[in-house]
Amino acid sequence: MLWMGLSSPAFTVSELKEKDREAELLYRTTLFINPFEAFDDRNMGIKVQRIQEEADILSEKVLSLVISDTAPENMIDEYFRLLSSAARLSSYAAAEDRIALLIQRLMKISRSNIIADRQSIIEKELQECRTAGNLYDTKNILVKTIKHMQSEYREENIPISDVITETIQRRVRQNLSNEAFSVQDAINGLNYSENYIRYIFSNSSGMTIKEYITSERMKHAAALLIDGKAVKEVAEASGFSNQRYFAKCFKDFYGMTPTEYRDSDLER
Repeated sequence: MLWMGLSSPAFTVSELKEKDREAELLYRTTLFINPFEAFDDRNMGIKVQRIQEEADILSEKVLSLVISDTAPENMIDEYFRLLSSAARLSSYAAAEDRIALLIQRLMKISRSNIIADRQSIIEKELQECRTAGNLYDTKNILVKTIKHMQSEYREENIPISDVITETIQRRVRQNLSNEAFSVQDAINGLNYSENYIRYIFSNSSGMTIKEYITSERMKHAAALLIDGKAVKEVAEASGFSNQRYFAKCFKDFYGMTPTEYRDSDLER
C-alpha cells in the first residue's frame, strides 16, 4: 500500500514503513474493523478535510472527558482512528501537531484545576504522550492520563457548574470570528443533557449561552472599533459576514451604530 506522504522530507523510507505499520496496528486496535475504508483516492482532498473537521470536534470531546465519569477508551479510540486516517492520507506531522495541541490544552486544564503537588504526576504522563514516538503508545498513555485527571476532579470536588461554564466560555472566546459557531458547538461533547447544561450556564453566568455569544462578539467588536479598525473588518472579525446585520446587532446591544460608537470614543 502506498502512503500518500512519501514526498515529506521528515522521514526516511524505513521510518515511513514503520509509521505505516503503526497506523495499521492502531486501526486494528480501535473500534473500527476496516482499516482500508478511507483509502479511496477519489475526492481525497475532501476526505482529508472532513477527517480533520471530525478530529477537531472529537478533540473537544476528549477534553470534556476530564469532567465526566465516562470511560475514555471509546472516544479516544475514535479520535486516534481519525488521526491515523489523516496521517496516512496527508502527513504524520499534521497528526502529531494535533496531539501536541491536545496535550497542551490538557496541561492547561491540569494547572488551572488540580492542586500543585498532584500536577507534576499528570504533567509527567502528558510529557510521556509527547515523547511516545508512535500513535499507538500515545493513545494508551492518554487513556491512562485522562482517567487519572478524572479521579483528581472527583477527589477535589470541583463544582461541575464551574467547569461547564468555563468550558463554554472558552469555546466562545476561541470562535468569535467563526460565523458558523453555534450554541450546539459550545456545548458539544460535554456529556450532560442539553437542558441541564443550559440551566447550569444560565444560573452561573446570568445569561443564556446565545446571549453570551452575542455579548462576547459585541465586546470584541467594540474593542476593535476603539482600535480604529474599519467597520467591515470588525464585522468579519466578530463573526458577521453581513455588515448591515452586524450594525443592527451592534446598535441593539450598545444603543448606537458601530461608527457612532467609534466616533464617540474619539470625542472622549
